[in-house]
Order: sequence, then structure tokens, then C-alpha cells
Amino acid sequence: PSGTDVMGIKRTKDSTLGDMLKDKSYSQENRGQISFANDITQQASIISLLEKADLSTISHELGHFFWEMRFDLASKITGRQVSGEDLTPGEKSILQDTNKALEWLGVDPTPEMSALDHWSSLDPEEKRPLHEKLARAHEAYLFEGKAPNIELLHMFQTFRAWLTNVYRTLTQS
Repeated sequence: PSGTDVMGIKRTKDSTLGDMLKDKSYSQENRGQISFANDITQQASIISLLEKADLSTISHELGHFFWEMRFDLASKITGRQVSGEDLTPGEKSILQDTNKALEWLGVDPTPEMSALDHWSSLDPEEKRPLHEKLARAHEAYLFEGKAPNIELLHMFQTFRAWLTNVYRTLTQS
């Protein structure tokens, strides 16, 4: 129905769920797609496996999810840091790794904003090629075991461990 709020996005009379999520979606033509809610910690993200999906498709789409989750987490940690809270070594590591990834993507800080704030200020179309670069790099890491550079190795190892835990949880259910 018109005016219905789906995953934080207002639906208009003529819009479909697909239309509403299009700007927050990343897809591989006829293989897979992921659609993000406005707040991924409060509402579901949706992964769709399409007609030509193969073994790499789910890895690719989970790469998108991992990075979106990581950027969201880093933003929340940064907010706590700015408000004067002390960070744990693990939280500091997340921020360092995230900044290394943003540097690799070419998302640089400016005098007015951090690299993470710069990332957050990008619209979905500006993020799309960067998100695809990250997802392809994760696919390659899972299949070949090579991170794009040594600075990102820890982050890619973290992704592999996270994915292994997701798989174990699903197979034990």
C-alpha cells in the first residue's frame, strides 16, 4: 500500500519493493544481487541468487554485505571515539583496517572530513564501482588466497573467518 514503510524506505503509490531498494542495491547481471536497508543493524539486507548464479555469486554478494557491515561498524565506533569514549584495541584495529581499505579504494580524507566520512557522503551510484571492486577482491581472496595488498590481508582474513562462522552456523541449524 501507498505510504508503507519498507526497510526504512517510504513506498509511493506506484513503486514496487524492487524500485524502493534499487538505489541501495548492488548486482551482478543475472547472477546475484544484494539490497541494503537504511540501517543494516535494524532491518534485513536481502541477497537474491538469480538465474545464472554460480559458486562465486554468494561469495561476491556476502563480500558486499561484509563491507557494508564493516563501514557501519566503523562509523559507530568513530562516533563513540568523537564523544570521548576510550576504544578497545579491537575497535582501534577495525578503524585502522577500514581506513586502509578506503585508501586502497581511493577514498581519501579531506581537510574537512575523514576518509570514512567521505565514504559516507558518497551517494549509492558513487559507491557502486568501489563496492564492486571490494566484492571482486573478496571473491578472488576466497578462491585464490591472495589479498590485493599486504595492508589489507588482515581484513581479508577477518572476512574469511566471518564467512566460515556463517557457514558453520547455517550447517549446524
